[in-house]
This record gives sequence, C-alpha cells and structure tokens, in this order.
Amino acid sequence: MRQEHRCDRTAARSVRQEPSRESREEVSLEGHGERFTGADAARVRSILARDADVCSLRIERLHVEPEQLASLSSALSRITHLSLIHTGLHSEHIIELGTGICQSATLVDIDVSCNELRDSDADVLFRAVARSSSVTRVRLGSNPIGCAGVEHLVRCLRQRGRLEGVDLRSCELAQNGALELAEALLDGCSVERLELSDNRIDDDGALGFGRVLALQNDLRTLGLAMNSISSAGCAALARGLAQNGSLEDLDLSDNHVCDRGARKLARALEKNKTLRVLSLDDNTVSYSGSCARTLPQDNRAAHLPKLDSIFDCVDVLRVPQ
Repeated sequence: MRQEHRCDRTAARSVRQEPSRESREEVSLEGHGERFTGADAARVRSILARDADVCSLRIERLHVEPEQLASLSSALSRITHLSLIHTGLHSEHIIELGTGICQSATLVDIDVSCNELRDSDADVLFRAVARSSSVTRVRLGSNPIGCAGVEHLVRCLRQRGRLEGVDLRSCELAQNGALELAEALLDGCSVERLELSDNRIDDDGALGFGRVLALQNDLRTLGLAMNSISSAGCAALARGLAQNGSLEDLDLSDNHVCDRGARKLARALEKNKTLRVLSLDDNTVSYSGSCARTLPQDNRAAHLPKLDSIFDCVDVLRVPQ
C-alpha cells in the first residue's frame, strides 16, 4: 500500500482549476481507496499544530470515516483550503463538515468533488456556507445533487449575495437546474466563476445564460462544455456576449455547435472587449467556420490578438500580428 503524506508548496486553483498567483503550504494525503486511519488524522493534527504556515489540507482517494472527519474539525479553524476528493463522503460526513464550516473563520475554498453526495447533503453544505463568514468557493463536481441541489445553492446565494466560485460539473442538474441558477443570477445573486460542464444543458439553458450575460456583469468564467448546446443556443449566448463587459473565459467544447453558431459568436466578439478564451473544440466547426476566419479583416488586428486562443475541432487558430 502506498500512502503519501507530504507538506509542500503548491499553487492555489480557481473554479476552472487554473493556476493563480497565490501559493500555500499544503498537507496532502493520497491513496488508492485505503482507509484514512486514526494515525493519519493524528499526523495531520500534529503538522497543523506545529506549522503555522500550513493553510491547506487535501485528502484524496482515501476512505474517511465520519469519526475521523470529526477529529479534524479543529483543523478547519486554521486552514483556508480543504479538499476531500474521492473520500466516500455521505450524509454523516456532511453533518460533521457543516459544523466545522460554521465554526471556521478562515476557510475559503471547499472541494468535495467525486463523492456520494445527494441533494439533502447539498442542503446541509450550502446552509453551512450561507452562515460562513469566510467561504467563497465551493466545488461539488461529480456528485449527483440534481436540480434539487441547485435549489439549496440558490437559497445560499440569496442569503449570501455572492460567491466567488461554484463548480457543479457532472452533477445531473439537467435543464431545470440550469434555468433555476440562471434566474437567481438575473435576480441579483452573483458568482464570478461558474462551472456547469456535463449536465445535459440544452439550448433553453443556453438561452437563460445568454440573458445573464446580457444583463449582468459579474461572471468572469462560464463552463458549459460537454452539454447539448447547438448553434441555436450559441446564438443566444452570442447576443448576451455582445452586451457583456465581464466574461473572460467561455467554454463550449464538446457540444453540438456548427459553423452557424461559430459565426454568431464571431460577430459578438466584434463588440465584446473582455473575452480572452473561447473554447470550441470537439464541435462540428470547420476551418472556414472558425471564429478567426469569420471576423472582418479590420477587426482582427484590433480585437482578436487579445484572445489567448480560439479552439475548433481542427486546429488552434492564432491571428497573425
């Protein structure tokens, strides 16, 4: 059995998991499905007690029992980042975790991706986040919380007003969940980085987020990859993008976008001045239909060079300087 315990320097991550400029000391324990033991918990507590620079705890692919999670509750009062990934979390764990979140004045980022959490667990978690004075980022990817789980997130947002990042990729939200979240954003709730990939969102959902882009300038990152958005949905997003003044990253990879949708986005980019990354890979966009090819020549030099990249299914296109 290989179980790694390390304390090292690592980069903090955003809602799209891109490196940021901040760094932190991390305690990281990784395994292959073994139990997280009392000895492991004792070691974590010891490291945190003697090293004031440690502000992140990551446990991955270790089966954590509720009592072991409870034994770490004191750790939440001194760390800023907590990751419990592939750890078999369920209802009993979330009760303990919710208590720790409410008691912590330092915890900023919670990652409980790839567990067994349901909508009732999302209820407990988001109630705790709503009461927290510090948590700004929540990652629940690959947990089957469904549309009912989104209702709990929306209630949290209405109480808090704002979260910096929410990751709900592969959470079985479907159409109704996406639309409910879009309505909350239109009603004044704010999220800067929103990840909704792989949730069976179709053109109606894209229409909702197109309205969000048109009427709200808080979103900086919107992840809609691996959904069922066609060129009709792209047209709705393009209308919003043309009026938006905040979005920097839009991921529409692995949808059902064709040349018509890509051209709609291209025309929106003639007016939009903030977008830096537009991902369209794994769609049926031809080379001639790609965004860089459809923009008028006089707009390429003025506008597109600020984009980091535009992806289509063929190539990465870069505009000549």
